[in-house]
Amino acid sequence: EAVMGRSLFISEEDIQTQVISRRRDFELLFDGFKKMYGVSYVVSSDLLNDFFNKRGYDEIEIVVGENMTEPLLRQELQSRPTEILESLSELVIKGALRILIPKRTIHTKLYILEGANSVRIIQTSANLTTTARKGVQINYAWYADLPPKHQFIKKIFADYNIHKKNCTLFMEDLASLIKE
Repeated sequence: EAVMGRSLFISEEDIQTQVISRRRDFELLFDGFKKMYGVSYVVSSDLLNDFFNKRGYDEIEIVVGENMTEPLLRQELQSRPTEILESLSELVIKGALRILIPKRTIHTKLYILEGANSVRIIQTSANLTTTARKGVQINYAWYADLPPKHQFIKKIFADYNIHKKNCTLFMEDLASLIKE
């Protein structure tokens, strides 16, 4: 099935690979975009904050894969400087940041990044953590930059939505209280 002169499938030329062994490798994968939909087994709050305050992201929706994450995320947030907690809380209240917690463990690492003229699909072994960003560990990624209307993106979003099923919004109660 052709859409805008392209088939449903992505070609080998559309796919790039990246060994993530230093900070710059990680940064280049995520720089230049404004919106992210993602699934990551674990997430660092300070890295989320950086996506908004240093990279200029406008919106992030992330499924955090560990089903025991809510207590761990609360602990992790409590150990961060209050500026990070306040910044993330404001983003949650505005609706710019949505953190979803699953009922069962999800180990996927998938990121869908939207920019002005393209969508980047990243499948990787790297979690959205400071450890992965620093290049302390070696990770691997494949990614494709596609036009926004490409049919493959619809397939990836369908898969992403399967990951979102049976998830609850992290700290929804806190966000509601703060709004009131």
